[in-house]
Amino acid sequence: MTNYLQRQKEILDKMTLMDDFFMNFVFNDQPELTKQLLIPVLNISKDIHLVQSTSQSLIENPYGKNVRLDILAKDEQGTFYDIEMQQKVSDDLSFRARYYASMLDYKFIHQDKGKAIRLSWKHLPDTYVIFFISKDYFDEGLPVYLVQRCLNDKNHTPINDGQCILFVNCSYNDTSSDIGKLIHDLHQTDPKAMFNKALADRVQYIKEDKEGGFNMSELLTQYLQDTFEEGLGIGKEQGVQEEKVNNINTVLNNYCKMNPDIKPDEAITHVSSLFGIDESVVKQLLH
Repeated sequence: MTNYLQRQKEILDKMTLMDDFFMNFVFNDQPELTKQLLIPVLNISKDIHLVQSTSQSLIENPYGKNVRLDILAKDEQGTFYDIEMQQKVSDDLSFRARYYASMLDYKFIHQDKGKAIRLSWKHLPDTYVIFFISKDYFDEGLPVYLVQRCLNDKNHTPINDGQCILFVNCSYNDTSSDIGKLIHDLHQTDPKAMFNKALADRVQYIKEDKEGGFNMSELLTQYLQDTFEEGLGIGKEQGVQEEKVNNINTVLNNYCKMNPDIKPDEAITHVSSLFGIDESVVKQLLH
């Protein structure tokens, strides 16, 4: 095995479902598997039927900032579920969740080739934005925090507008409940240590089966190319500079993980030459 492939395997062995890139690959086009995330988080019936589960769905906004969703799922009732894996936690995460929720409405309204459709307000779909977060964002010790609009009456009555935001505390370590078992599984590098058999089988296939590993390798190569080219593309949306920097950093970080001994300047040189991008452009964007 070449050094490159060996390093790639070592990286893959260390990945968990908390790594958004790995998670995207595991759940892409896997609606039945994605259901395993939703059932304990939402505490819903196992009879839920997802008809769609897509990773890295881009919602373009010609009037503002685009969003790229980790996993976008849809059930047979037309409800949308945005699932995000968040390792790095910033204090503006609640604002990001709010924007993502609004973009799900935007996607539905503009789903006919980008043209707005006429509809009654009550026909807006129910939407769930779910952030799996590496720490307890609200420091209350709960496994899941549900955010809904409600009245300021004594009962805090929900207004039931169909929009829910949930923050999952992935530092929660009580495995006596279904949500605790799921959170435990998200942190496991070894599928044999997971509670959920469906999740374990999928992770084992990707990590240990030759075909699964080969597909993962292909995806990694394509992912590096796509995110780099997208990051350097000229966009019309506000905040595009931040998106470029984030995408380029993602590419460089992934490359450096696969080549831990490489120097930063050498990594920039290699990635720049790989995709035909001038080094000065990369350095300028990362400055």
